[in-house]
Amino acid sequence: MRNNISNKKQTLIDQYNSSIEVGDEIEIDGDLLKGYNEKKITVKVVDKTTTELIVSKNKGYYNEETYNIPIEKYKKNIFFIGENPFKEQHQNLRLYQYSLESVLRNCGVDSYNGVDNKEITHLSLTKEIYIPKLNWNPFVIDASGKKYYYQRNLVWNQQDKQLLIESIYNNINLGKVILRKRDFDWCLKQYESGNKEVCYHDIVDGKQRLDAIIRFILNEFQDLHGNYFGDLSAKAQHKFTNNQLLSYSELTEWATDEDVIETFLTINFTGKQMSKEHLDYVKSIRLK
Repeated sequence: MRNNISNKKQTLIDQYNSSIEVGDEIEIDGDLLKGYNEKKITVKVVDKTTTELIVSKNKGYYNEETYNIPIEKYKKNIFFIGENPFKEQHQNLRLYQYSLESVLRNCGVDSYNGVDNKEITHLSLTKEIYIPKLNWNPFVIDASGKKYYYQRNLVWNQQDKQLLIESIYNNINLGKVILRKRDFDWCLKQYESGNKEVCYHDIVDGKQRLDAIIRFILNEFQDLHGNYFGDLSAKAQHKFTNNQLLSYSELTEWATDEDVIETFLTINFTGKQMSKEHLDYVKSIRLK
């Protein structure tokens, strides 16, 4: 091994460097070109002779300069040489560091004023139409226009919810919640076509956890100590809603339905494991 290069990769590099063709990108010392102070510069070979390479370098948007350099002075760019097992795709999943209160507001929940405040829970689609911020029962649409709902129902019992609240008290990481962001134009087009289920976000992962947290904040159940959220001191409530134990990730508006299903299936779920029947159902959606 040389500089973390295996014998297999070194062989590929040697083969790649054994010849140079017009169109190749090569790396040269910056002092070989006038006006450049960089130690290394990447240029493109536009022609060659037996002793020299004619290379080009963009200078601004429209100006391209050519230079003649000795053929022994080049080093080819080996950045792409070697195996690459990564799937080539646009990075659609973005991770943010938010407080729990900010996560809830993105979901359409005001941790202090409840969920009945329309200014919090909905966003304007037009002057007359407001749509919810969050779809708790999201769907994907196949080529024929048929909807497939991929989320399971709410299945946590009260003890599951209480244990989650206890985890927050004990500063235990709650994992990741993933929402899918919907494009405004998509929402408007879907709504005008008769689909009234559109929201600005779909919940892809974290449905059970978010529901438990929201119901606790709304004083719908007690924690393991017999306290409702309203029983907590102002200091304790502030600490609860401002923790960063629940990571927030967002699938961008450029994510496809296929991206969403793949993300859903590859997530490591916390809490109650999904049934094999439900996972098989979601896998079947992927094939449609």
